[in-house]
Amino acid sequence: MKLEHLLIQYFYTSKELSLQGIGKFLLSQDLVLPADTEKEVVMPENAIGFEYNIKSTEDEGLISYIVENTKKIRPLASADLDSFLTLGKQFLNIGKPFKIEGIGTLEKKQTGEYQFTQGVFTNTKAETVIASNIKEKADVDISFASVVKENKLPKKALSNVALVAIICLVGFGIWYFIFHQQSVTPATVPKKEATEIEANSTNSPQVNKDSVTANPNITVVKDSFTFKVVLKNYPNFEAANKSFLKLTSYGHKLKLYTRDSITYKIAMPFTKPLSDTAYLRDSIRQKLFGGNPYIEIN
Repeated sequence: MKLEHLLIQYFYTSKELSLQGIGKFLLSQDLVLPADTEKEVVMPENAIGFEYNIKSTEDEGLISYIVENTKKIRPLASADLDSFLTLGKQFLNIGKPFKIEGIGTLEKKQTGEYQFTQGVFTNTKAETVIASNIKEKADVDISFASVVKENKLPKKALSNVALVAIICLVGFGIWYFIFHQQSVTPATVPKKEATEIEANSTNSPQVNKDSVTANPNITVVKDSFTFKVVLKNYPNFEAANKSFLKLTSYGHKLKLYTRDSITYKIAMPFTKPLSDTAYLRDSIRQKLFGGNPYIEIN
């Protein structure tokens, strides 16, 4: 059962829903939901209220409800909720609405507070709630999706090309393994020689190519994050830097780095449990950038 469904079910059961760092939603005590929960219900005007409170803390009752319905341990249920709300607040920070199906939509005002607009229709049965297919993407001049081109080569030529590609990949893998066995231990690497650079979410300076040129004899200094979601690989620094500056200007906290001076990567770091990797990768693909992101463990 999806987390959004549990939020809706909990809200209509307890008639209030508190989300940390956002505020509290309140359902009118006079509202009586019909017994037939299979059908959509038209919500009366002002049936759902919202109290903005950026200092609100985690709702223990909500965590207990998630644990009860998913059979997950409490820390993992808490991490799932935190990940969901973190992505929602990223939408709000870049001027995008954060929609919670069955409740309504939040938007960030110029004053920094969240403004709530109640939804029109709802359904109190979690199994029949249709999760929104939000595909919010940054307005950038790059595409993370692979372009499918018509293939006009003969089958025999394709087979030869595939064979050459496989041989090249195997050769590169052997070279990479042997070459990186010679890398020094992290204790001998000066901090200033780390190949990863972090962009401030509010200030994206021009990145110097020399600062991300990887030395194969240097082991990368590891940051405090536990894993990264790599958004896309680039064949050269110029293309990677252009995309990096564009994306960080929207408020995303990203990293631009290379490990071999051949492939440059843009990634989003997380300090979440490793059990969240699949959820965050899919959420980033569906709700932010699309494409085919993948996980790199720190």
